[in-house]
Amino acid sequence: MLTLLKKGCIGMTLCLLLVFVSTLLSYDNYQSTLVYPPFSHCFGLHKVGKSHLFLILGTRVQFRNPQGLSTSKLEILDDPNNTNDDNELTVFGVNNGQNLVLYNLSLTTLGYIGGIDTFKNPHGIAANAKGFVYVADSEHSRIVCLKYTKEKGLVFLNILKDDPNNPLKYPWDVKIASDGRVFVTDKALGMIRIWGKDGEVTASIRDERLINPTGLMLIDKEDRWNYTGRNSLSVIVQDGKKILEYSFTGSFIREIGIPQDVKTGMLAYGVYDRYASLFVTDTSQCCIHKWNKSGEYLCSFGKKGTGEREFDEPRGIAIWRRFGQVFIAERAGAQYFWIGTDIISPRYEHDKDKRSVVRFMLTEPSLIEVFAQSLDKKIYSNNIMDAGNTSIFLPELSSKKIIITATPLYSSTKYFKKIVELDISS
Repeated sequence: MLTLLKKGCIGMTLCLLLVFVSTLLSYDNYQSTLVYPPFSHCFGLHKVGKSHLFLILGTRVQFRNPQGLSTSKLEILDDPNNTNDDNELTVFGVNNGQNLVLYNLSLTTLGYIGGIDTFKNPHGIAANAKGFVYVADSEHSRIVCLKYTKEKGLVFLNILKDDPNNPLKYPWDVKIASDGRVFVTDKALGMIRIWGKDGEVTASIRDERLINPTGLMLIDKEDRWNYTGRNSLSVIVQDGKKILEYSFTGSFIREIGIPQDVKTGMLAYGVYDRYASLFVTDTSQCCIHKWNKSGEYLCSFGKKGTGEREFDEPRGIAIWRRFGQVFIAERAGAQYFWIGTDIISPRYEHDKDKRSVVRFMLTEPSLIEVFAQSLDKKIYSNNIMDAGNTSIFLPELSSKKIIITATPLYSSTKYFKKIVELDISS
């Protein structure tokens, strides 16, 4: 839940003033899979908490068990003749403990809708550019549809028509496909239910592996900002322990693997970026896990704490795929990032044919360049590489070190470059 500020202050729903530190170049002294936007973007505000919410709404609303997040560039608020407002978003967040949905009405004001008569223990939320907002109203066993209007903000629209022979019991998360279809996980029934764009139930995905499904992640090939040209549907199961991938028609594809040496606790919510990389929050480990489009585990980002690049029980997560803007809800606040890139575990070696090779884990598709000794001696360049384990063959070198740079392909490309120096003298 966050909110935006000006000139790109990308509307984080419950957070209204998010902080970002300007970084032009980043050496390898901290994680950079996610980075804070430059100061000029949001005036140095990328993290908000109880005090910020109090300044905006007083005692009426408090952060109480935040859950799902969703963001969109609403058509009704877009000026097609002004490209400068394209990154000014509306972010919607579930404030579970008060049975509310919070959202930014403008760049400086928040709105909310709900209460015990509207929602009871809500969790997931999904919004699209047309202003439709769906909420998984868990204890009322229904999906509530809201609509964003210029005059009143969010207003109640209707309840999705359910299957009378097998109604929802405990819906947890919800996603909207580009064609208007709505996908919902039901934790109690162990299924994913699908509504067509006409509002009628069209299918239910059932599988014995769908044990206590919660967080739902979806990207479809019709999405303008999907650069992979394929559908992806994943779901968190077994009370936050595993992630399974399915086709849109319900065929099981695979389990998204988690390496044995990676600690996971309670996987909560997730989202795909435009390259179909998967970001998933881990509430108990206080980090964000990331996989590439092939299901290869890339990294975990962050740790428990209240400082920079630290999280306090992260929950909902939303990404605006066009620019790589990332919003993350926490136990008592929210944070705002841009998608960056990182070079993990770099090493220089010779292969069995005695060729020089540098290997590393790349956490985001990036422009990779390699230099010998200093940044004015380029020996490898102009190659955009996918996220994952990477190998680059180099000419024989007389220098004692190489420098690897990775430049992300989102909005951060003009402000951030990861730089890693590697000693090759031994």
